[in-house]
Amino acid sequence: MVSRSVVRLSSAVVLAGVLLAANSSLIAAVSAVPVSTTAIDTELVTDHSNSAHADRLYLAGSRAFREGQPERAMHDWHEAALLGHARAQYNVGSGYASGTGLPKDYRRAAYWWGQAAQQGNTDAIYNLGVMNYEGRGMERNYAKAKHWWRLAAIKGDPASMFRLGWLAAAGEGEIIDMAEARLWWERSASLGFQPAIKALEVLQREKAAGPASARR
Repeated sequence: MVSRSVVRLSSAVVLAGVLLAANSSLIAAVSAVPVSTTAIDTELVTDHSNSAHADRLYLAGSRAFREGQPERAMHDWHEAALLGHARAQYNVGSGYASGTGLPKDYRRAAYWWGQAAQQGNTDAIYNLGVMNYEGRGMERNYAKAKHWWRLAAIKGDPASMFRLGWLAAAGEGEIIDMAEARLWWERSASLGFQPAIKALEVLQREKAAGPASARR
């Protein structure tokens, strides 16, 4: 006889896995347009006092990107990133991750997202979790993925909350904990995140079906 809890877990994990696959792409501020460049990173400028100049560079990069000039956009964003502009740092990381305006390089993507994450950019924090979970540019590390997603979840990121629920439901790197999975999915769903809403709907249907569903 199959335990009802196992059947319930299996359905929830299968659903979450499907939803996870549908949402597994790294968040990207830029589209994946195939371009080439020889841009090379240099050290961050330690003096971030010139924030007005960084803002101007960021805006110039945004204009260039809207005008279909990704290489120029990445040049301006890179200059702003060196001055400590968090959103520019995130965009440069996205450029490296997607190969837009910069050579595709996950290690450099992780570096720039790490810089943005230090300044509280939740998209960058979430992406670092994905890179650790999937082993992009680094070895897979579920503990580090959980660390980054928890940081983003604390800042209110619903996608990170959903990911934490998935880790708990699948037992990735630790024991299965459906109570924790439900908790994270409820928090994510309360912010309107559809994958979490769908996962909870499946759990609710299984609960309503009762013991009969365990014998199917």
